[in-house]
Amino acid sequence: MIDVVTPAYRSVEEWDTIKDDHLHALRTRPPAQVVADLAIDLHDLALHLKQAAPADLPDLYRTAALLSCIQANALTRLADHGAAIRPRKPCSPWSRQHGASARGPGHA
Repeated sequence: MIDVVTPAYRSVEEWDTIKDDHLHALRTRPPAQVVADLAIDLHDLALHLKQAAPADLPDLYRTAALLSCIQANALTRLADHGAAIRPRKPCSPWSRQHGASARGPGHA
């Protein structure tokens, strides 16, 4: 059902707007709603990253990182600290090539 509802392609600029919308939602909506809504866009972005042009990847990964931070913040507000800080595997060979650790910048 998610695949039917979400568009096949979004530009880098559209993803930037989506990021801003979720940040606004974090400030104005209940965290449970933010988590639910953001999960859909994170899923869509993960699919989009698999087919994105190489030139778009740095911006899309930056957006993915920011959306993940918003998701972690909302999960923390729900007292789900384990899910918020659980280490993740790098999501692509690109992140491993460019030195991104499994826990993000600033972690060895």
